[in-house]
Amino acid sequence: MRRKQYHNKPLIVGFVTAMLLAFAPVTAQQTPAGGQPAGTAEPTPAAESSGTSSGSVEIIQGGRDVDHRSAKFEEYRDLSPGTSGNASLDFRNNRQFASVRATAIGRQDTRLRAEAGVSGAFRVSGDYNRIPHRFAMDARTPYAGIGSGNLILSDTFRIGMGAATQPSGNLAAANNRLADQNARMEYAIAGAPTTDLGLVRQRGNVKLDVTAFNPLTFSISWGREERNGTRPIGASLGGFTNIVEIPEPISYKTDDIRFKAEYVSKHVYFSGDYYASLFTNHIQSLSWDNPFRTTDSSPAAAPSITGTGATSRFVNEGARFGRMALAPSNKFQNLSATVQLRELPLKTRISLTGGGGWMRQNEDLLPMTTNTAILNAGAGYGLVLPFDNTSKYMLPRLTAEQAVNTITFNGLLTSEPIRNLHLRVKYNVYKYINKGEEFVMPGGRVNYDSAYSGGTWYNELSSYARKNLSADLKYNLREEKTIIGVGYNNNNTFRHERESEHVREDIYRGSIDNKIGKSVTIRMSGLHANRGGDYEFYVPAEKSLLSNPAFFLGAAQPAMNPMTRKYDEANRKRDDGSLLVVFTPNDRLTLSASALGGRDKFPDSDYGRTSSMRNVFTGDADWAFSDRLHLLGFAVQEKTQYKMRSRQWAPGSTLAGGGLAHSVGNPYGWDVLPYSLNDWTGEQTERTNTFGAGFSFWIIPRKLNLDITYKETVSDGTIKYNSPLGDYNVYALGTTLAYQTNSLDTNNYIMANETNVNDMHMETYHGKLKYSLSDAFTFLVGHMYERMQLNDMQNRYVSLVPRSSAGAMQGIMLMDTQPKSYIGNYTYMKLTYKF
Repeated sequence: MRRKQYHNKPLIVGFVTAMLLAFAPVTAQQTPAGGQPAGTAEPTPAAESSGTSSGSVEIIQGGRDVDHRSAKFEEYRDLSPGTSGNASLDFRNNRQFASVRATAIGRQDTRLRAEAGVSGAFRVSGDYNRIPHRFAMDARTPYAGIGSGNLILSDTFRIGMGAATQPSGNLAAANNRLADQNARMEYAIAGAPTTDLGLVRQRGNVKLDVTAFNPLTFSISWGREERNGTRPIGASLGGFTNIVEIPEPISYKTDDIRFKAEYVSKHVYFSGDYYASLFTNHIQSLSWDNPFRTTDSSPAAAPSITGTGATSRFVNEGARFGRMALAPSNKFQNLSATVQLRELPLKTRISLTGGGGWMRQNEDLLPMTTNTAILNAGAGYGLVLPFDNTSKYMLPRLTAEQAVNTITFNGLLTSEPIRNLHLRVKYNVYKYINKGEEFVMPGGRVNYDSAYSGGTWYNELSSYARKNLSADLKYNLREEKTIIGVGYNNNNTFRHERESEHVREDIYRGSIDNKIGKSVTIRMSGLHANRGGDYEFYVPAEKSLLSNPAFFLGAAQPAMNPMTRKYDEANRKRDDGSLLVVFTPNDRLTLSASALGGRDKFPDSDYGRTSSMRNVFTGDADWAFSDRLHLLGFAVQEKTQYKMRSRQWAPGSTLAGGGLAHSVGNPYGWDVLPYSLNDWTGEQTERTNTFGAGFSFWIIPRKLNLDITYKETVSDGTIKYNSPLGDYNVYALGTTLAYQTNSLDTNNYIMANETNVNDMHMETYHGKLKYSLSDAFTFLVGHMYERMQLNDMQNRYVSLVPRSSAGAMQGIMLMDTQPKSYIGNYTYMKLTYKF
């Protein structure tokens, strides 16, 4: 597929227009035939000289030294060696003004800003910002066509994989084949070309504000953001196997348009707003070759160069190339209006805002599969043959035909019903209404590009609505030295085709701000919240299950845990609290300390997240020791903890026991009670400690200044697992069956804890020595040092071609995109001229 080419001409033209308009106000007045602006007198020399201008120019020369090519060192910035600069210019003449700002000129993170206008008449402004985002450096991939929608492997690479030891029909031979493939893949990846994965965001906007008709004002703006580059993405050809990490092409364009009108008076405020966002993805789909196959196959297909379906051990089945849809182009429009009534009795203000939005997406749909080995699959599901699963014309429709409408309403009332008592009431409604067309596949679908699966399948058209009411009261005591506050929130969420149709949360808040004397301020706050609602685990799959009545007759159940609760919908109790103490004994010293903590409990979640905890402790000091020396320091300690529970489940196997057939693979079929020996629990804890200090010292007052800052962050995480072992009784429908051995315990092993989770050590240092040559010229020498040491399990254990603990190939090929440790130095000199 040929990549579409496009340019940034509208973005650049818009910004250049703003730059030119920045200096237009100086000559903006209309000049009649007589040569003098209408309604003005001949300017005097004094009037001509009343304009003022100022600005600065900075030239920066820098050098960089990094021991590893880590994307983290310059993830969102550009520290390339070489020359760059900053510049600014400001002009004002009576009511006319103009300014231009340019930073990081000559680098990938350049930003340009300009504005100009006439006070009380209009203002025009423009902004251009270039933002790099690096994901990985030196990623390894054998694919060609990076940056396009078609990733290709050479025939030599795939035939080499297919030439691995052929199985002879037994498990040992199949394992030998996998080991051979594993060795070949490791060799191929080691010699694969490297590429940098990253993108560049270019954002620009132009805005015109018209204030000449005060109290009626207008504004209109246009902005564009373009993203181009690549980023890593996971892709699969066969479910949980034949997994490859590939570079996803990014070629986005988003245009934002806004028009707003406002009317302001002493008693009334009114505004009307129109907003539109137009998103275009120039690459609509991504195709990639299967590194394990050169021909299409399915479980029922004839043998191919990669072996037969029976002995290739699932990693070789599927299509010779895969395809996925990328982010679809779409449009969003919104209309809103606000009315505010001011100067009402009891210092009351009432504000009402209402609006509606329209989201539309109608991109072409992709065929069910690329696999030609299952062209006529589905003959037993009532399909009329021939049936080409690789053609989009076999789909119920050719385009997405998706639409969403939104409705927003906000109401706000503020008042002071009695002296020192402040009331604030807010009501908010947001509705997300899915108006898309239902997509029905009555004959089934292709499963993982490998095989046909029957039944009737639907797309889920989920909608939701949120209604929130909040009220706050604050009372000032002791001449506003003590402020007591209480508050209440009632939040309701209504979901369509989700597990919880209606969830209600009640939140109670309290706070107190207290000033003790002139030097101590204490602020405390607390919150208690209770969220609850009915939970039906099968709702999202209900339509599909209706095509199989056995699911509702007890003969089977959906492949999901009926006792699991998704944490964002589950019943929850939350408690949060905070304390802040500020001590200011004089105007030179400020000391502060704070503590924040919270806990969530999910009392009705037998499985899933069962609880979480978080706390943060901070302390900082700011001390102007003298007119020449300024000291500062801070420390932060953070801790989070999550607890979860689940049950081992391997669908498909059965065991005869007690005269009945029970599913060992699905322990919910015969072990219906929670807290089974099939359960496992996990507890993830993360701790982060940060320390920072710095000082600013005038070595020569107002002439030579030394500024140094240092920060160190250490993160450490663990995951502790637990799973009981041993014999137990098996339960089915509440009836105790025959005593079983621990062979029925699908977790019949000790789970290893993980002690290296998000482990990171980061140090940053920045020193600057600044010398003022004169009022106009300054010279600065600076040095930045960064060290990031990663000891995370992803960096320690994951290889580019992962194997099982027994050494078997997993059918996975990665690109080496994990963050890497580094030590980086950047030294620079900066000469500044101000005028």
